[in-house]
Amino acid sequence: MMSKTSFSVFSLFVSLCLLEISIAFQFLPQIEGDQINKLIEAKKHVAIFFKTDDCHDCRQKEPIIVKANSLLTENDGITVVAVSDHRIGREFGIYLYPKLLYFRNKVPILYDEKYEPELVSEWLLRNRESFVVHLNDDNFEHDTQAASGATTGDWLVLFAHRDCATSKLYIPMWEGMADRLKRKINVATVDLAVSPKLKTRFDVARTPIVYFFRNGKMYGYYDEDHSAKALLQFATEKYAGRRGEPVPGEPSFFQMFVPNLAERMNITESLVHIILSLIAGIGSACILVFYFYFTRRNTSRSKFE
Repeated sequence: MMSKTSFSVFSLFVSLCLLEISIAFQFLPQIEGDQINKLIEAKKHVAIFFKTDDCHDCRQKEPIIVKANSLLTENDGITVVAVSDHRIGREFGIYLYPKLLYFRNKVPILYDEKYEPELVSEWLLRNRESFVVHLNDDNFEHDTQAASGATTGDWLVLFAHRDCATSKLYIPMWEGMADRLKRKINVATVDLAVSPKLKTRFDVARTPIVYFFRNGKMYGYYDEDHSAKALLQFATEKYAGRRGEPVPGEPSFFQMFVPNLAERMNITESLVHIILSLIAGIGSACILVFYFYFTRRNTSRSKFE
């Protein structure tokens, strides 16, 4: 009869054998597209390797992810799987393969470094939590001090909208930017759906848009290239070759009148402007009618007298 000690040694031996077999075959557990959302909901940390069956680069890099996974411990609590579904890839803005997305509490970050087992595993552990700062109407000026001289450092801010599909596709790359610029530049996002004052203050007409705040000035990024590399160059060096604009102050009550009215009436600001113009036009017409009426009445009375 096998003793408890012998059984423990045997179990450890089997586990190690299974691990070695997995590494030897160099594959990740494969899940179907409809299982991804369930997995992300159920697990706090999920890394997904997006690949295709006809991708040579995918076949070369999957063993690296397998090795990186083997360097993690059970206590790390990171689930690593693979998906080969173009449809699911497009939902996450993936059109080139392979790609590694890491979900932390449902927030994805895109791996954009060299594919080496040690680098991948270290990156997974380093990014267990997001480094992106979330700004809004209440904390923007307090945290950034953008208008007063930015004593809290430089800020690279993404103005987005939760209902904007393009803004959503920005998130994985932006999370990666926060990791790359950590302790150098503050990387933040503003959800304009809940920050109408900031929308008015910076006159944001479309999303997403990126501004770099430094020493009381702001630099807008208007280039067509929205890759991580291009934005990184902009925030670290290329902004200096562009004309900085003074950071506008917080909007006044009158500047916020139309946005607040639009929100309360649940209509667009353009429609509010039309309504206000109609009211102003009708009001002006009424004043003119009353003016001519009383002017004519007084003239008639003078002639009669």
